[in-house]
Amino acid sequence: MNNKSQWIERLIIFTVCVLAIMDGVLYSRVRAGIDRFAQSSESIYRLREEHSAISPPDGFTVTGAREIPKWLPPSGWAVRYASNNCGYCKQDEARWTRMATELRRLNFQIVTVVPESRDAYPANAEALKQTDQIVFVDIGWLKNFRLDKTPTLLIFDPRHGLIWSHRGVLETEDQGSAMRTIKKWANRN
Repeated sequence: MNNKSQWIERLIIFTVCVLAIMDGVLYSRVRAGIDRFAQSSESIYRLREEHSAISPPDGFTVTGAREIPKWLPPSGWAVRYASNNCGYCKQDEARWTRMATELRRLNFQIVTVVPESRDAYPANAEALKQTDQIVFVDIGWLKNFRLDKTPTLLIFDPRHGLIWSHRGVLETEDQGSAMRTIKKWANRN
């Protein structure tokens, strides 16, 4: 093989390697953007013309009793969409308990909404210690959000505006992120 053909062969190999690296970088940047969008509060909403205030949910308990949580102003409120049958919700339980404790300390009302009645938590469950549970929720409330993943946490201000949301298992930094958002909101009002 002559020098010219070896040089061309090496140039082709180098070009393929550079393209592979560029492809990997592009893929990781697109993936990061998708992940950021999936975690943003905008992605939790279903498509609609505007993001107006959303009233707190009400519905029924597993026994069929009407459940209208007592949403007391001036506190905000939170909804945890979770299932007793979800391994991710069980994995999330310790962090969720810490988050719920902090929310209650700040006078936030909390309700747990489950996807189906078979997903309801027993009354003495650790995940319900600081919350009410609604099993059958008004479909008008549900249609506002993309609740396709358990656990999902939605935190609202007293004016019923969504100020923080998270889909999936809470990570260590999520409680800090939520508390910073709540403090920013509180300082503005």
